[in-house]
Amino acid sequence: KLDHLPRDFRMGSRRTGIIVVSMLIAIFAVGFVASTFPTGANILTIIFYNVGCIVIFLGFAWWKYSKYIKGLTAEERHIEATPASNVD
Repeated sequence: KLDHLPRDFRMGSRRTGIIVVSMLIAIFAVGFVASTFPTGANILTIIFYNVGCIVIFLGFAWWKYSKYIKGLTAEERHIEATPASNVD
């Protein structure tokens, strides 16, 4: 949709960019799955560790964001709630 915009860097054609990004996503997905379950470790410990860290991180982020929202005025909340762009 936004191919007409001027850019400092282009990775060949649009098709080339999509292919490169698809390959990078596939490599990341394989690496992510492989590192999630390392060999020689207890599977329950791994799941507890991964889920526990995600819960702690999301809880901390939610707490900080709630604190940020409570500090805003009504006008700032309205500005924060409106979308930054109107892309269709």
